[in-house]
Amino acid sequence: MKGKTYVWVRARTDVSGVITPEALRLHDQTLPIDRVTDRRAAHATKAGGQGTRYTVHVGPRQLYLFLDEDRRWFVEEERNVREIPYYD
Repeated sequence: MKGKTYVWVRARTDVSGVITPEALRLHDQTLPIDRVTDRRAAHATKAGGQGTRYTVHVGPRQLYLFLDEDRRWFVEEERNVREIPYYD
């Protein structure tokens, strides 16, 4: 199951209001974003919510970084969730 992990992001905004993320802090590591290959309005279908989805490259890894409607940054991450069976 995927869930939201809120992250700290350093970003720049140009004079026309376009936001470009430059670095993010994930699990106490600050990671530079090498490049942004896509920016679009999208739903976080696996974690819920909507906003702007940035496809970013951090080293060899590609991540989807979201800026939600509350102006908070998050990534979708796999959660270790154990299902508890329900017996009637």
